Amino acid sequence: MRRIWLGALLGLVLAASGCRSAGPAIAPEEAGYTLRFDGNRTFSNGTLRAHIAEGLDEFAASGLDRSFVDDAAFDLELYYQARGFPDAEVDYEVAPDADAGLLAVTFRVAEGPRTLVAGVTFDGATLFTGDELAGLLGGERAGLLSTGQLYYEEAAARAAQTSVEGLYVSRGYLDARVELLPPVFSEDRTRVELTYRVAEGPGYVLGAVAVTGAGIEDPAWDALVAELQGASGQPYLPRAPFGMKSRLVEALGAAGYPGAEVELTRTRSPGDDGEPGADPATTQARVDVELAVDPGPQVTLEGVRIEGLDDVKRGFVRDLLDLRVDRPVDTGAIREGLARLYATGLFKRVGHELVAVEGGPADHRELLVTVEEDAPLELFVEPGWGSYERARLRAGLRERNLFGRGLDLVAEGKVSTRDVRGRVQLTEPRFLGRDLEAGVSLLGSRREEPAFTSTEVGGGLFVRKRLDAHSTVTTGYQLRSTDATDVDPNANDPNLAAASDNVDLSSVSLDYRYDARQSLLRSAGGLYGFAGVEVGDEAIFSDLDFVRLRTQVAWFAQLADATILGLNLRSGVIWSGEDIPVQEQFFNGGQNSVRSFQRSELAVDANGDIVGGEAASTFTLELRQRLFGDLEGAAFVDVGNVSVDASKPFDDTYTGVAYGVGLRYLLPIGALRIDVGFNPDPGPFDEDFVVHFAVGNPF
Repeated sequence: MRRIWLGALLGLVLAASGCRSAGPAIAPEEAGYTLRFDGNRTFSNGTLRAHIAEGLDEFAASGLDRSFVDDAAFDLELYYQARGFPDAEVDYEVAPDADAGLLAVTFRVAEGPRTLVAGVTFDGATLFTGDELAGLLGGERAGLLSTGQLYYEEAAARAAQTSVEGLYVSRGYLDARVELLPPVFSEDRTRVELTYRVAEGPGYVLGAVAVTGAGIEDPAWDALVAELQGASGQPYLPRAPFGMKSRLVEALGAAGYPGAEVELTRTRSPGDDGEPGADPATTQARVDVELAVDPGPQVTLEGVRIEGLDDVKRGFVRDLLDLRVDRPVDTGAIREGLARLYATGLFKRVGHELVAVEGGPADHRELLVTVEEDAPLELFVEPGWGSYERARLRAGLRERNLFGRGLDLVAEGKVSTRDVRGRVQLTEPRFLGRDLEAGVSLLGSRREEPAFTSTEVGGGLFVRKRLDAHSTVTTGYQLRSTDATDVDPNANDPNLAAASDNVDLSSVSLDYRYDARQSLLRSAGGLYGFAGVEVGDEAIFSDLDFVRLRTQVAWFAQLADATILGLNLRSGVIWSGEDIPVQEQFFNGGQNSVRSFQRSELAVDANGDIVGGEAASTFTLELRQRLFGDLEGAAFVDVGNVSVDASKPFDDTYTGVAYGVGLRYLLPIGALRIDVGFNPDPGPFDEDFVVHFAVGNPF
């Protein structure tokens, strides 16, 4: 079996390697020519062929027009130069091949030395450190993980001039100038020193802020104007005047002036020495700002008209818009209402316009909202694979507009060689007309675990509040009937055998989730956190009094363009004054925990029987490196435990470690993953290594 898995791993490597060497769509021999590369030592024929594949296809489609070969040679030169070969030259020859009866195309590569940037100096820079400015110099890096020294690329070195100047300007140094001096190469041209001459110039401050034109009679407006004028004398940031303009327009829009215009004028002054103690806003280099306000007429919102509805109820849309009529138009409230419409996912398009009211007063408007509905019914089928479950299939339907009120109904089922489960959930996205999500669910499952078979039937209620773009808090109630059968009598302490009977659990829960990951499918930077507590008590008709705590923190750092370091800590503990049913205990080991063990097999006793516990934890450190295309490599360390005593959650009686490597091929449904976890200290019942094949990253 291990040979089969390792063969699959090797096959994935070879398949991915083949993807890297993809060439022109039209094979050279079919187009009437042969292709050859001479002199290339660093990059393979396949890599170079893939880089100019598009040009070769154009060459074939043109009837072998040699100008496309000339373009391809130039592209190859740029390819080399962008990867640290400043002296690279690529010539070519197109000649008849008498033996093959075809046209022979030969690219002759003179690579020259590969040059590393040995040092970068910024003469005259005082506001920023040399390391801060050197970080703006882009390009490829040496080293296995592309984290070594920077390769020299002339275009990138020159582009850094503009980047450094832009950084200075963003801090108010509007006259800053940066010049790249001639690079200094080593004698063998394998190293280069770069020097930039920096003339920082003066740091500008925000001068006088004048709000002119016709204002409005409103205390909030007066306070805003005073706040903007009070910013005079602060360091000048180029984006600040635009922020001032936007705030004025928003304030006018909220007060009923939807057509308000603000004209921005900036005047730069070099400044002078002035008198001792003089206001720096009038003596330093400064930028004076004038904001000329034309509020236009104040407009009253007389009504809301909605067009384009088919299945969505008009009252539901009005509730989402939540706009007050017979009052001055509030453009901010309109914008927020339209955002709520978009967020439902029920519409392909949402447009709006303030239109005149027929026969009404000149200063009254009606809000015309035009929508185009999207199909609310979604059917899905998702195949998958897990190292324990083997083949699995998830399928179901989702109706996002039940009863025309935006109610979300999901009915789904999952089947694999080890489990069967189903779930039906109805969700109200705006519970009680507020930004609350509430729902009710029913579920059932039967799953074969390594030490027992678990059956569960139940349901629950929940209310969820989104706190911000990344955070949610959820509270709920669950009622579950659980049962464990086929329990190995030696799988746990014999005293717990009675606790494996059918148990009805009634509990309340509170969860907090923070998700700032940049991507859920691909390796990227970000942070994920979860903390949840569940409490069961006989007062709410639970057979078991318990408190269960679960936590997870996953942190991802982008070390380089193609390199991600991931850290994951997952733990759980359950406290109870009674015997805990085996189906409610914690186990460890498997494709998403300690990968040198099969599922749930980290903790075994002296007889080789699986042990569950009242607590378990897993810590993982994983380095992910994009190799090429959609193929990633990974190296990882997993450390985990199972504790039979909740008062000692990190007890090391049952502890396991995995050192491993893996490959992931990124697909739209997640990563197709093969991981090999090696056990550095296997026990008498442990395997030396375990191979996991799964869909999706481990965290």
